[in-house]
Amino acid sequence: MDKFPSPTTQGLKVTFNNYLIELICLNMDRKLCARFWKYGNKYWKAKYRREIKGVHNLLKNFESLEDALLRCVMINVLVALDIRSLSARKTVDKVVKAVKINYQQALDKRKEIISRTKPHEQVSSSEFVDVGNETRLAKIKAIRDGKKADC
Repeated sequence: MDKFPSPTTQGLKVTFNNYLIELICLNMDRKLCARFWKYGNKYWKAKYRREIKGVHNLLKNFESLEDALLRCVMINVLVALDIRSLSARKTVDKVVKAVKINYQQALDKRKEIISRTKPHEQVSSSEFVDVGNETRLAKIKAIRDGKKADC
Protein backbone atom coordinates (compact mmCIF):
# COMPACT_ATOMS: atom_id res chain seq x y z
CA MET A 1 0.00 0.00 0.00
CA ASP A 2 1.09 3.58 -0.58
CA LYS A 3 2.94 5.62 1.97
CA PHE A 4 1.73 9.09 2.88
CA PRO A 5 3.76 12.03 4.21
CA SER A 6 3.13 12.44 7.91
CA PRO A 7 1.19 15.65 8.68
CA THR A 8 3.09 16.18 11.93
CA THR A 9 6.57 14.81 11.28
CA GLN A 10 8.46 16.19 8.31
CA GLY A 11 10.16 13.53 6.19
CA LEU A 12 8.33 10.60 7.76
CA LYS A 13 6.22 8.31 5.57
CA VAL A 14 3.29 6.57 7.25
CA THR A 15 0.60 4.09 6.24
CA PHE A 16 -2.92 5.22 5.44
CA ASN A 17 -4.20 4.05 8.84
CA ASN A 18 -1.57 6.09 10.69
CA TYR A 19 -2.23 9.07 8.41
CA LEU A 20 -5.90 9.02 9.43
CA ILE A 21 -4.99 8.75 13.11
CA GLU A 22 -2.70 11.76 12.82
CA LEU A 23 -5.47 13.76 11.12
CA ILE A 24 -7.86 12.90 13.93
CA CYS A 25 -5.31 14.00 16.53
CA LEU A 26 -4.61 17.19 14.56
CA ASN A 27 -8.32 17.99 14.66
CA MET A 28 -7.95 18.09 18.45
CA ASP A 29 -4.71 20.07 18.60
CA ARG A 30 -3.23 21.83 15.56
CA LYS A 31 0.14 22.31 17.28
CA LEU A 32 1.18 18.71 17.87
CA CYS A 33 4.90 18.05 18.03
CA ALA A 34 6.75 15.67 15.75
CA ARG A 35 6.25 12.01 16.69
CA PHE A 36 3.76 13.04 19.35
CA TRP A 37 2.64 9.41 19.75
CA LYS A 38 6.12 8.46 20.89
CA TYR A 39 7.63 11.51 22.58
CA GLY A 40 4.51 13.41 23.63
CA ASN A 41 2.84 13.30 27.00
CA LYS A 42 0.90 10.29 28.27
CA TYR A 43 -2.41 11.60 26.93
CA TRP A 44 -1.26 11.58 23.29
CA LYS A 45 0.33 8.15 23.57
CA ALA A 46 -2.92 6.69 24.93
CA LYS A 47 -5.01 8.68 22.45
CA TYR A 48 -3.00 7.30 19.52
CA ARG A 49 -3.50 3.73 20.77
CA ARG A 50 -7.26 4.27 21.18
CA GLU A 51 -7.60 5.66 17.67
CA ILE A 52 -5.89 2.61 16.15
CA LYS A 53 -8.99 0.58 17.03
CA GLY A 54 -11.32 3.36 15.86
CA VAL A 55 -9.64 3.63 12.46
CA HIS A 56 -9.71 -0.15 12.14
CA ASN A 57 -13.48 -0.10 12.79
CA LEU A 58 -13.87 2.60 10.14
CA LEU A 59 -11.79 0.87 7.47
CA LYS A 60 -13.44 -2.54 7.85
CA ASN A 61 -16.64 -0.97 6.46
CA PHE A 62 -14.98 -0.66 3.05
CA GLU A 63 -13.98 -3.53 0.79
CA SER A 64 -10.79 -2.13 -0.70
CA LEU A 65 -8.66 0.84 0.13
CA GLU A 66 -6.72 0.63 -3.13
CA ASP A 67 -9.04 3.22 -4.68
CA ALA A 68 -7.31 6.60 -4.47
CA LEU A 69 -10.61 8.44 -4.79
CA LEU A 70 -12.02 6.61 -1.76
CA ARG A 71 -8.95 7.46 0.31
CA CYS A 72 -9.16 11.10 -0.76
CA VAL A 73 -12.85 11.30 0.12
CA MET A 74 -12.18 9.67 3.49
CA ILE A 75 -9.48 12.22 4.32
CA ASN A 76 -11.71 15.11 3.25
CA VAL A 77 -14.62 13.85 5.37
CA LEU A 78 -12.47 13.50 8.49
CA VAL A 79 -11.21 17.06 8.08
CA ALA A 80 -14.54 18.60 7.04
CA LEU A 81 -16.52 17.01 9.86
CA ASP A 82 -13.73 17.84 12.33
CA ILE A 83 -13.71 14.28 13.69
CA ARG A 84 -11.77 14.18 16.95
CA SER A 85 -12.26 10.54 17.87
CA LEU A 86 -13.42 7.32 16.27
CA SER A 87 -13.79 5.47 19.55
CA ALA A 88 -17.59 5.66 19.54
CA ARG A 89 -19.52 3.44 17.15
CA LYS A 90 -21.96 6.30 16.49
CA THR A 91 -19.15 8.50 15.17
CA VAL A 92 -17.80 5.69 12.99
CA ASP A 93 -21.27 5.19 11.48
CA LYS A 94 -21.57 8.94 10.85
CA VAL A 95 -18.22 9.00 9.02
CA VAL A 96 -19.02 5.85 6.99
CA LYS A 97 -22.32 7.37 5.86
CA ALA A 98 -20.67 10.66 4.88
CA VAL A 99 -17.85 8.87 3.03
CA LYS A 100 -20.28 6.74 1.03
CA ILE A 101 -22.37 9.78 0.05
CA ASN A 102 -19.35 11.89 -0.92
CA TYR A 103 -17.74 8.98 -2.76
CA GLN A 104 -20.86 8.46 -4.86
CA GLN A 105 -21.00 12.19 -5.62
CA ALA A 106 -17.35 12.15 -6.68
CA LEU A 107 -17.95 9.14 -8.94
CA ASP A 108 -20.97 10.84 -10.52
CA LYS A 109 -18.91 13.98 -11.10
CA ARG A 110 -16.18 11.94 -12.79
CA LYS A 111 -18.71 10.17 -15.01
CA GLU A 112 -20.19 13.52 -16.01
CA ILE A 113 -16.77 14.88 -16.94
CA ILE A 114 -15.97 11.77 -18.94
CA SER A 115 -19.29 11.92 -20.77
CA ARG A 116 -18.63 15.55 -21.80
CA THR A 117 -15.26 14.76 -23.37
CA LYS A 118 -15.00 13.59 -26.94
CA PRO A 119 -12.15 11.09 -27.12
CA HIS A 120 -11.71 11.01 -30.92
CA GLU A 121 -12.15 14.68 -31.68
CA GLN A 122 -9.72 16.15 -34.21
CA VAL A 123 -7.48 18.96 -32.99
CA SER A 124 -6.58 21.61 -35.51
CA SER A 125 -3.07 23.02 -35.64
CA SER A 126 -4.39 26.51 -34.89
CA GLU A 127 -5.24 25.40 -31.34
CA PHE A 128 -1.63 24.76 -30.41
CA VAL A 129 0.11 27.35 -28.30
CA ASP A 130 3.12 29.22 -29.60
CA VAL A 131 5.92 28.65 -27.10
CA GLY A 132 8.34 31.08 -28.73
CA ASN A 133 11.85 30.61 -30.00
CA GLU A 134 13.69 30.84 -26.69
CA THR A 135 15.18 27.71 -25.25
CA ARG A 136 14.76 26.69 -21.64
CA LEU A 137 18.33 27.83 -20.89
CA ALA A 138 17.67 31.27 -22.39
CA LYS A 139 14.58 31.65 -20.22
CA ILE A 140 16.53 30.70 -17.09
CA LYS A 141 19.27 33.21 -17.93
CA ALA A 142 16.65 35.92 -18.49
CA ILE A 143 15.10 35.22 -15.11
CA ARG A 144 18.54 35.25 -13.45
CA ASP A 145 19.41 38.58 -15.05
CA GLY A 146 16.15 40.05 -13.77
CA LYS A 147 14.44 40.32 -17.10
CA LYS A 148 10.91 39.06 -17.35
CA ALA A 149 10.76 35.92 -19.46
CA ASP A 150 7.65 34.65 -21.19
CA CYS A 151 7.17 31.25 -19.60
